[in-house]
Amino acid sequence: WDPRARPWYAAGATGPKDVIIIADVSGSMGTSDRHTLAKKAVMKILDTMTWKDFATIILFNDGVKAAYSPELVPMTDNNRLAMKSWCESQIWRGGGTNFEKPLTRAFEILARSVSKGETSMCQKVIMFLTDGQDPSYGSDSHYSELSTQATKYDVFMFTYSLGSDADISKVKRMACENRGVFYPVPDGADLAAV
Repeated sequence: WDPRARPWYAAGATGPKDVIIIADVSGSMGTSDRHTLAKKAVMKILDTMTWKDFATIILFNDGVKAAYSPELVPMTDNNRLAMKSWCESQIWRGGGTNFEKPLTRAFEILARSVSKGETSMCQKVIMFLTDGQDPSYGSDSHYSELSTQATKYDVFMFTYSLGSDADISKVKRMACENRGVFYPVPDGADLAAV
């Protein structure tokens, strides 16, 4: 039993928050069941949220494969169940990898949510789960744009590099330059416990 996975603990430790979960569902996520680890982690994150939080989920491969909603939704019990059901209905592996498109969508969702008042009006977090295999991402302009948007919307970036052979440099830099934390998760590890 881990109290950190309980909603009362997460609420007390972090307060109300807006969370966008971005999960890689590209073909390489099929290696060593990374897609299964990512899906379990998304479910676990949803379980830690309370009614004071707002959230959505973006799944990406070479583009935005699916987004749960066009803006953040309050984490009521009904919305949590609907999000979990949506996750179960998605295909979690296939296609290439592009980091830029889901990050752009995340900031569009934040902008829309803030303008509509669909927000906790507190901390904003992007949780980015990937095996780090995007050769097109990594120029200084990519990181500069990410930092500009993160500063504009007061976002903390938490990144998770999945797999023993993952390219950690990109996702580590994304977190470190945006007040976040980087977590390497080797193949076979329990991502939901990180």
